[in-house]
Amino acid sequence: MGLLDGKVAVVTGGGTGIGRAVSLGLAAAGARVVVNDYGVSVDGSQPSSEPANQVVSEIISKGGKALASPESVATMAGGRGVVEMALRELGGLDIVVCCAGILRERMIFNMTEEEWDAVVAVHLKGHFTVMRPATAHMREKKAGSIVTFTSTAGLEGSPGQPNYSAAKEGIVGLMRSTALAMAKYGVRCNAISPTADTRMTQRLPSERRGMATATPPEAIAPVVTFLASDRAAHITARGVVGSNARPGPVAAPRRHGDSLAARRQGAARMTYECLIYEVKDRVATLTLNRPERLNALGGTLRDDLFDAVTRASADPEVRVMVITGAGKGFCAGGDVKAMSEAKAGARERPLIEKIAPGRDRTLLAMREAPQPIIAAVNGAAAGAGMNLALGCDLRIASTEARFAQAFVKRGLHPDWGGTYFLPRVVGMAKACEMIFTGDLIDAAEALRLGLVSQVVPPEELLPTAHELARRIAAGPPVAIRLAKQSLYANADLDLQGALHMETMAQNICFETEDATEGIRAFVEKRAPVFRGR
Repeated sequence: MGLLDGKVAVVTGGGTGIGRAVSLGLAAAGARVVVNDYGVSVDGSQPSSEPANQVVSEIISKGGKALASPESVATMAGGRGVVEMALRELGGLDIVVCCAGILRERMIFNMTEEEWDAVVAVHLKGHFTVMRPATAHMREKKAGSIVTFTSTAGLEGSPGQPNYSAAKEGIVGLMRSTALAMAKYGVRCNAISPTADTRMTQRLPSERRGMATATPPEAIAPVVTFLASDRAAHITARGVVGSNARPGPVAAPRRHGDSLAARRQGAARMTYECLIYEVKDRVATLTLNRPERLNALGGTLRDDLFDAVTRASADPEVRVMVITGAGKGFCAGGDVKAMSEAKAGARERPLIEKIAPGRDRTLLAMREAPQPIIAAVNGAAAGAGMNLALGCDLRIASTEARFAQAFVKRGLHPDWGGTYFLPRVVGMAKACEMIFTGDLIDAAEALRLGLVSQVVPPEELLPTAHELARRIAAGPPVAIRLAKQSLYANADLDLQGALHMETMAQNICFETEDATEGIRAFVEKRAPVFRGR
């Protein structure tokens, strides 16, 4: 029994690269696939039907069913034609994956209107031309999954690709708007920002290609198959990011364990270079593991943490995360010793190039994660380490915990979101005092200020955090995910906007099996069993 048996999928750009891998992956999972590809070169010239035909032949040779579509999704007629082929020839449409893309690279001051329009037409408009007719059908059917493809170029910028970057950022907005509009019809929409070795990444300078050179397109296909499946019924309006250091949830990092046998026993463990990742009882514990430096954010720890957060976010078996530190410290912030060594050896790079991208994507991944995240602060949480804890949804501290905005002591400005998180927790005046002085506070003061919700003896910290995590994990995942989204979104909305957000979320929850179970359990005077459906 395949994960996608009985479903019909459309894949644009399905003839090469990631699109080809996705088409083959969906077909292997049981879907019937329309493989759309205009068959052009990277710059959009020389169209050919051959790429789509080759993928279709490969699917058929393996016992699957597929059709080739040579339409250009840069036009409304082309996008409509792809959808109509699926409906007419394959009898329906359940899944849309938009991979089509081209490049026309030039600096903004040299770019022509034609170069701008051509790239935006294929990427951004090419999503719309297919999604417009597809959502009309899915709305009537009250079911469907749409997977869009964005890029770190859209999230972080790319000097020679202003057209591509703008289109990719636009796709994120299109994805989120579509997800919000279609949620009440049972239609999901998500985005993937991949890193893989394709003909498009091969054009990048070697210093910007990173892990793409070691990551085949086939590593991206499984996460698409998962998002397209009913197992991801609780996931919408999400971005899944493939790290340019490691591919995040779509490919495994260096690890030990995580065997199938371990998962069947309810536990799985993997070890990164600077982090330990363990899943047990639907709780993922991420242990920062540089105890000799009080878990300062050096070495591979930033990349390891991002990878682990995105891995847990994409794992349907994980309902809560706990972040803690090995040894005596939670996280001492930036690795000051490494900074000093870099300066002495004239090896430092600009901060925005060296640290900011990894920092930003980690904090955003934590905020966008569907699961609540608990910080179990076991010791010193200084500078970026304190702000990492503030980036979690809940915080529990050991009596040994200490907190400080230590940046000013080093002549530095707060980062890791300190100027964003701290005033929202303790108020502007106290945030100013802590940031301007860098003074250390103990766990009791942190509790008084509301920085943490509990303070417990050191030996009780992890048991307390895990007991809270298990209580949350026993709850309804869809309702908790939506509540997390609403809590943060509503902080920046007026009352009317917040009420609208609550109504939308409640409508989604009311249609779930968990809501039916919760109401039935209340009437029957028993504990509910929530399954995340």
